[in-house]
Amino acid sequence: MDSNHMKILKKDVERLKYIYDAMSDKQRADAEPFPDFPEPPPAPDAPKSPKAPNEREEASNKIKQIIEEQDPYDVVGGNQLSLAQPDPSKILKGEVSDIPPPPPPAAAPSPRVLKGEISDIPPPPAPQSPLDHIIEMAKKDAVFYYQGNEISSDKAIQILKENDKINIDSRGSKSKKPMVKLSTEPIVIEN
Repeated sequence: MDSNHMKILKKDVERLKYIYDAMSDKQRADAEPFPDFPEPPPAPDAPKSPKAPNEREEASNKIKQIIEEQDPYDVVGGNQLSLAQPDPSKILKGEVSDIPPPPPPAAAPSPRVLKGEISDIPPPPAPQSPLDHIIEMAKKDAVFYYQGNEISSDKAIQILKENDKINIDSRGSKSKKPMVKLSTEPIVIEN
């Protein structure tokens, strides 16, 4: 490779210096001498920033432009404004208006209930009993399992009546074939 077009990264040079400095005198004598790298090229000059007006000059220029382009006969809100005539719909200072004041804003009900206060928020509905849930799932033709073995819906209802401490894992209650697992052991849900 031509030395005029060679590209050597600074991190590579630093790594070589680190390795060369870590070598013993015997290793340095057996190895090739440390290469003499050319000086890096000078950094390019920073580009000149364009002459930009400061904020005050920019605002002043914008105001002048608006004043020059403004039409003295602008129509605002459907009414033609004139400097000679005051707007008849406005009430001047000291005059009495026959327009009633606006009503005060209605206080929005607070959704928060502080401790000790009585709430008018209704309590949530009571949960469905486990037996009612099993009967509902039986009506949906669910597949029942007890301790990993498939059982009938009648057997599932009987097991629940005999043991009210049974664990229930119900899946797919809105699908065509829901699945209900009953177990005396804790149920571990695997994703």
